[in-house]
Amino acid sequence: MLSLKDRPFIIFLKSMEKITIEGRDLLYKKVHRKVRSARLEFEDGLLTIILPENFKDGEKLINQHKRWILKQIEKFEELKRHSKKMTINRKLDINSFQKQVTKKIAKFSQEFGVSVKDISFKKLKSRWGSCSSDGKITINTLLRFLPERYIEYITFHEVLHRIEKRHNKRFYTLLKEKFLDKELIEKDLATYWYLLSNKKI
Repeated sequence: MLSLKDRPFIIFLKSMEKITIEGRDLLYKKVHRKVRSARLEFEDGLLTIILPENFKDGEKLINQHKRWILKQIEKFEELKRHSKKMTINRKLDINSFQKQVTKKIAKFSQEFGVSVKDISFKKLKSRWGSCSSDGKITINTLLRFLPERYIEYITFHEVLHRIEKRHNKRFYTLLKEKFLDKELIEKDLATYWYLLSNKKI
């Protein structure tokens, strides 16, 4: 029997709608906003349809993009399976983490012969790090819960943007020269993102 503490979950379920795609029942959330065109968002296993205020047929949009939706579901389920093999490192405190990142950025900057204007740390919502056009690097503080190999990968990635601003062919060539297992690292990073997104940290 559901108790009072389950009430938020019950309300959440009531706000959802259901559609069947290729024999698979799918819950989704429909949201009307002041937007020009409809779009789909898939985050943490939840499909959300963003619709203009006068747009009503959300199911039509879903059916038009069902292949994409099913692909996102498959990716999400793979992340869940893969996450069971991963562990979160809680041993590295924030000060030690910042010192480690700063040292790595200095090392890679020297290797490439580039300068970094500033390094900042904050909890980012959608990425592990960023590098602005004027050389300011921002690192996601959640990265401290990952093994050092991934910290090194992200810091190298951001310093590399001081040479190549875009993710072009040369950028990925240089990245793979340093990290031959780039594809595996990227997969693990996506899994860690899922893992940390579902924990109160």
